[in-house]
Amino acid sequence: MIVILAEKPDQAKKYGEVFDKVWHKEGSKKFSGFFKAKDPKLFNGQVVCITWAIGHLVELEEPAYYHEEWADKTRIDTLPLVPESVEYHVSKGKQKQFDTIKYLFQKADTIVWAGDIDREGCAISYLISQESGVLEDTSKTFKRFWVDELSPTTIFNGFQNLQSIELSTRLAKEAQARQISDWLVGINGTRLYNNLLRKAGLQGFFAVGRVMSPTLMMIYKREKERESFVQETYYELEADFEHSNGSYRGKVVVEQDDYWKQRINSPELIKTKLQTLLGENSDIYPAKVEEVVEELKEKASEKLFSLASIQKYISDTLGYSPKETLKACQRLYEKEHVLTYPRGNSSHISSKRYNIIAGSVQEYAALLGGVELVNFEPSSRYVDDKKSAVHEAITPTATVPTKQQIESYSELEKACYWEVLRRTVAMFLPKFEYKETTITTNVSGLLFKTVGRVPHAPGWKSLYSESNDNNSELPIVNEGDSTLCRPDIVEKKTTNKPLYTEGTLLEAMVNAGTKESDIADTMKEVNGIGTPATRADILEKLMMPKKVGQEVIGYGYVEKKGKNLSLTPLGRTFCQALEKDSLLSSAHLTAKWELFLNKIGQGEKEQGDFFIGVIKYINHMVNTLPNEIQSIDWSSNIKEIEDSKVTQLGNCPKCGNKVLYYTNAKAANCSSRTKESPGCGFVIWRTVAGKKLTIPQMSQLVTKKRTNLIKGFKKKDGESFEAVILLDDDFNPTFSAPNPKKVKN
Repeated sequence: MIVILAEKPDQAKKYGEVFDKVWHKEGSKKFSGFFKAKDPKLFNGQVVCITWAIGHLVELEEPAYYHEEWADKTRIDTLPLVPESVEYHVSKGKQKQFDTIKYLFQKADTIVWAGDIDREGCAISYLISQESGVLEDTSKTFKRFWVDELSPTTIFNGFQNLQSIELSTRLAKEAQARQISDWLVGINGTRLYNNLLRKAGLQGFFAVGRVMSPTLMMIYKREKERESFVQETYYELEADFEHSNGSYRGKVVVEQDDYWKQRINSPELIKTKLQTLLGENSDIYPAKVEEVVEELKEKASEKLFSLASIQKYISDTLGYSPKETLKACQRLYEKEHVLTYPRGNSSHISSKRYNIIAGSVQEYAALLGGVELVNFEPSSRYVDDKKSAVHEAITPTATVPTKQQIESYSELEKACYWEVLRRTVAMFLPKFEYKETTITTNVSGLLFKTVGRVPHAPGWKSLYSESNDNNSELPIVNEGDSTLCRPDIVEKKTTNKPLYTEGTLLEAMVNAGTKESDIADTMKEVNGIGTPATRADILEKLMMPKKVGQEVIGYGYVEKKGKNLSLTPLGRTFCQALEKDSLLSSAHLTAKWELFLNKIGQGEKEQGDFFIGVIKYINHMVNTLPNEIQSIDWSSNIKEIEDSKVTQLGNCPKCGNKVLYYTNAKAANCSSRTKESPGCGFVIWRTVAGKKLTIPQMSQLVTKKRTNLIKGFKKKDGESFEAVILLDDDFNPTFSAPNPKKVKN
């Protein structure tokens, strides 16, 4: 029997659609964990069973499974928590599907892993096989179904060309090692930090992560750099030149004299230097054009999108979070089938994928309004079989949507599709060409350089309606021409490093350590810290809490102000604690670990050797951190965190004291209220008639005695209504519509 394991039900149904005949389990009209399919051109016409996981069907056991005392999170005398062997259990609510897969696997002669092609997808199939007891069964044949798009043709061809399980097994072992190490570091570090910091009087939850912690520290270090920044004023020499054909501006050539290489902090110094070089002070000097160089230059189109680069691009241009962009690209891959697999870290495609794109590129070009395609020879800038061996860049698939279909996508999905489409089609267009003119002007031996750029041929830039090129056309001048020079001493100021945005922080994770000489090569080899599939989740966990479905996500260490990311008092405090662990707070440890994990995926290293280093680090953390944390005076941090939990809504309309709202409280109260006394009794409830009021709305009610119109209130029968909330003469909230009445909470 042949069993095909998909990662998700929708994926399994998509696989079934390519078979000539598909039917459900005998005696059932509905799917019941698997279905059967048959096609004369696939698997020699045999009947196959197609089943599916529901994401991760198995997960790591909790600490209490290993030792009863490990269940107590308030104890640090049990640390480090390091099981002799790591065990798994079936995830909650997924036992029935696991039992179905286990039954099929045990009956199977051939098992086909057909989940996503990334490390996590490989790990899902690997762990289900392991926990089903078939992974080491030599009587069974394992194969890998490996495709990067879900179009019917690609799926059909994939089933005709199943691959060896060797690469997937290596990637699964790498993912498993990453998962276990993250669990070990996370559970030991989180318990240790929480107990130590709470013992010091700090309230909050302090979650440690092998990748999350150094990422958080990047924000902290950037803020510290900004705080220590001292702006400096300096001066540079430029000049305006007046020629009979027009004027142009130039900058002093730095290479001609070491004097101009330094940062000059006084305009008088430049004036003195000019007097030395040019003689008497004057507003204008004679000058000659010494050299004119004209070059036709060209620029290739941008590299194809990896997940990280499209996440950064969309974040920078449209403000969407990396998580939102990943979700949009994933939907365009899974549901619409118009993009290839999006969770890769490569900006290259294989020659095979290039040929597929070339077969559809005329249709792509038609979608973009029609452009003349000229390049049909693959360039190594985009096509590299070695660099795309595991994952490829994100490109359109052979399933080309109509413009009407694209209009049905969400705004973010449309943006992602159009940008991927443009980047891909740009490969087939000429390079952008521009003329660059460089004028060197001589003022009594002092040289100035002027550079002008003018577009010559738009090439691939014709795909973009707006160009970022600053055209700087220069007047026509010839070598030896006379001109007049007006020196201009320009005041400039050093600029502070910008705060991180989600896009630039994601980029920093990808490039982490690449500028540090001792780990640069390592970090380039492993593409920074984290994986394409996990970076967006890590950023989301650092942010302020928000409800996603039934789950609240976000530890509240970082808040978003506009596009910029800033630490909350809780986040800053946690970073000051993390700073005491030089290994966890920098990219160095993660760099070494990521390299080792990468080697496991390549089959060059073993899991066991990796865990030796992980356990050594955990022991070091448990033994050294308590003394470090206890040596810090946390009193100012405690006050800052407590103060950050309180929002002043305004003066109480009843008694004049401040009305205070504490984060996550059910109501705002007048500050006259104490434990001993109700004070004036003024209160505003956060949730009114099923609607949670915003902080600005509550503040309006305090300061103006009324809110603006608010939508989304619910009557007892469930009907929605909109209303303005007013304070009556007794300072009680009432609805102004649909019928004035006392507010019931």
